[in-house]
Amino acid sequence: VLGWTASPLNAREQSDWALISSVLLNALVCSAWFLASCLFWRQRTAREVERVEAFFEQVRTPVDFDREVGGANDAQQYRLLGLLCLVYGGFTSLLVFIPNPPSGRLAILACGASILAVGGWLRWSARKDERLQPQPEPPEDNYA
Repeated sequence: VLGWTASPLNAREQSDWALISSVLLNALVCSAWFLASCLFWRQRTAREVERVEAFFEQVRTPVDFDREVGGANDAQQYRLLGLLCLVYGGFTSLLVFIPNPPSGRLAILACGASILAVGGWLRWSARKDERLQPQPEPPEDNYA
């Protein structure tokens, strides 16, 4: 490639050169292909232009969470993820009883404690979130 008659490179250098040249060639060909495709973007069908415009109109439309998803269920998600973290953290903490050097046991205990702390924080957030949510009105008693 460089006009060398005898290869001054050893086998490892030759494989490195093959990798570098293939990456550079790939980047050059792919970049040229991408830039050349820009020449043809105006030659789209009316249906394609309409489809792209509809896509970008949908992207610009704000999300109405209540209509599309429904009521927020953050407290339920906090509660479930907190429970999972407490279970995983408890199991990880039990791994302390596997024979290890003291530094290894301390590292395992730190991992388990951090997972337990996150689980506790999520469960606390669930209770706090439930208290902040407005409670639904009880149905009226029409039989009185």
